[in-house]
This record gives sequence, structure tokens and C-alpha cells, in this order.
Amino acid sequence: MPDTGTLAGDLEQYARQTLDDLSGPQGKLLLRTLVAVRQGPESEAELPPALLRRYDELQALLDRAAARGEHPPTVQDVVDLIVAPMYTGLLLDGTPGDEDTARRLVDRIHRLSQTS
Repeated sequence: MPDTGTLAGDLEQYARQTLDDLSGPQGKLLLRTLVAVRQGPESEAELPPALLRRYDELQALLDRAAARGEHPPTVQDVVDLIVAPMYTGLLLDGTPGDEDTARRLVDRIHRLSQTS
């Protein structure tokens, strides 16, 4: 997880890393795997360990921001407002977006957290 010294910087770097992961050759494979896991016979089970680690790492990033006196969103907010749109883009358009997409999604979550 990135540590740029600011929540906005960390989230933008996180979004870019996610974008890179999904844009690479393994992106569509990852999407298919996630769908298969969540739709399979054990779909009520917890997320795969790799995804649980990702959530834990993201929580650590948000906890670091809180310790600096910033007001971070929840992990679920980051997933809903940054990660999910990238997966949706990959699913519907064949691409999770570009760096402008990452910046726009981080700006959106930042604006929403300022109004809460």
C-alpha cells in the first residue's frame, strides 16, 4: 500500500495500482475468478485470502490517514467508489479506465467525505 503522506495521495496511488492490475494481462482473468468464486457453491463463504489481505492493507492505509488527523472514508466506501467502477468498466467496456479515471474517482470520494 502506498504511503505518500496524504490520504488523497495514497488513494490516488492505490487507484492507479488497481488500474494497472486490472489493465494488465491478468485483469480479465482476475475478474472471471472473482465472479466464479462469488457465484460458486461456496459463495456464502468469506472472500479468498488474497482479497481479505487486500482489505486489511487498505484498512491500514486508512488508519494511517486517521492517525495523521485526516478523515478517511471506510474500506467499503473505497471499494464502492474507487474499485467497483474500475471492475465495472472492465466488465462492460473491456477496460477499467485510465489515469484520468483514477484521479476522477479519488476526487469523487474526497468530495463526498468532505460533505459527511
